[in-house]
Amino acid sequence: MSARLIAGNSGLSVSGSVQQQQNLHRLIDGADRILVGLLAMVVVVAMVWVANTPGLSVIERTRESALLRALGLGRAALRAMLLAEALMICGAAAVVGLVVGVGTGWSGAADLLSVEGDPTPPLVVPWPSIGLALILVLVAAAAASVLPGGAAARVSPVEALADLG
Repeated sequence: MSARLIAGNSGLSVSGSVQQQQNLHRLIDGADRILVGLLAMVVVVAMVWVANTPGLSVIERTRESALLRALGLGRAALRAMLLAEALMICGAAAVVGLVVGVGTGWSGAADLLSVEGDPTPPLVVPWPSIGLALILVLVAAAAASVLPGGAAARVSPVEALADLG
């Protein structure tokens, strides 16, 4: 007999492990969508930071760049220096984020499973996804350093050093 025939029109509902599993999957899917949305917002903020950092560096260090150019540093070398700086800053931030993120995620999973009495899960790191994210961060940093590097290279050393006020 089906659960509907047994319960009749009494307003009672019968549920089993299959229905509970479906409800749990819906709950997890909803939480997953929320987390992906939050991750997208974090990525947008990070990309603004990546794009803003080299630009501010060029503005704040105009005289330093002009002095380096006056001492013989070429335009291409100045652009390469700013590119290397952007890559180092973003690379360091990505490594720190990786260590903190993996540690926090594993710790949170271990805490959740310890409530249920399960053993501590093994540490599993998704290296392909992390490698792709690191490459994307470095490409974004390189792209973000192109415009500020060009602007710094275009400034005449004489003009930049003449404005000492």
